[in-house]
Amino acid sequence: MEDINKSDSFKKPDVFPTEEVNSFKEAVINPDRQELEVKFQGMKDLFTSIISENRKDYEKQLAEVKSLFSTVIEENRRQMQLQMQDIYKALPRLLAEAEKFRRQEEYITINDEDSISGVTKAKMTKLGAIKEFIIGKDAKDLRSKVEKLYEEIDEAISNDQNHLNAVVEEVYARLNKMEKRISDELEKAQNEFKAEMNEVAFLQANKAETYRILRQTSEQLRLGKLETK
Repeated sequence: MEDINKSDSFKKPDVFPTEEVNSFKEAVINPDRQELEVKFQGMKDLFTSIISENRKDYEKQLAEVKSLFSTVIEENRRQMQLQMQDIYKALPRLLAEAEKFRRQEEYITINDEDSISGVTKAKMTKLGAIKEFIIGKDAKDLRSKVEKLYEEIDEAISNDQNHLNAVVEEVYARLNKMEKRISDELEKAQNEFKAEMNEVAFLQANKAETYRILRQTSEQLRLGKLETK
């Protein structure tokens, strides 16, 4: 009989097929791993897509904001340039008018009485004339304001006094009216009290007279002096 262990059909191979072994191990040990990897890859692709879309939206919004600010800045720059152009155009005219005004008003004539006497008119610088004018005008205005203030104070005091007098008169009128009403009420109460006292006195007098008559009659009966019919 032939030995089975020596058969070629059971001979151990020299090299094992690695891919087949790994596939076999994968199928036996973790049959769901491939499905999980597919799901994980799908989730990773989804998040990558979301991040990419958000980045696109962010870049779009950022570009819109930059465009808006650029438009506003450019419009402000344009307006400023137009204003500066207007100023540059008007500047020579303003300078010429200022120079003309300075030359015409550098000196100012004062003291008109000198022209009548034929004496050369006195001149002083515009600044000195303005100071002199302001000082004199301020004193005059101050005096006028003080006088007006006194008038306003007198008027206010007079108005307040008149108002106070009116209030006092009204208060006195109310007090007099109140006193009269109280006096009338007191007089009425006094008259009513006197009437009641008179009535009581009258009743007491009648009662005393009745008692006197009764006593007199009783005395006469006791003495037998009372006449009987």
